[in-house]
Amino acid sequence: MVLRIRWSWCAVWLLVGQAGVVEGARFVVHGLSVSGGRLVTMHREGRAGDAYLGVAFSEPDLVLILRSAGVPAPALVVDDPSWVEWRGAAAHRWGNR
Repeated sequence: MVLRIRWSWCAVWLLVGQAGVVEGARFVVHGLSVSGGRLVTMHREGRAGDAYLGVAFSEPDLVLILRSAGVPAPALVVDDPSWVEWRGAAAHRWGNR
């Protein structure tokens, strides 16, 4: 498996709380790109702009991105709309399917 993930460590560091859990953040999984990946960004209330976290090409990629951003149980929150918003394509849709 090849992971194509680009991190914005500065943005993640600034948005992660002292306990290592993202506070007041909402993650957005954007629509499918031409390459089949989905952009993942983090939005925080009261902050201008979203932090670019990476591109996920599968569910394990998304879980890895969320874990790196400080989400305590990323596999359990991907279906929780208070944590993750799916845009532009159905949830859990990857690649050219």
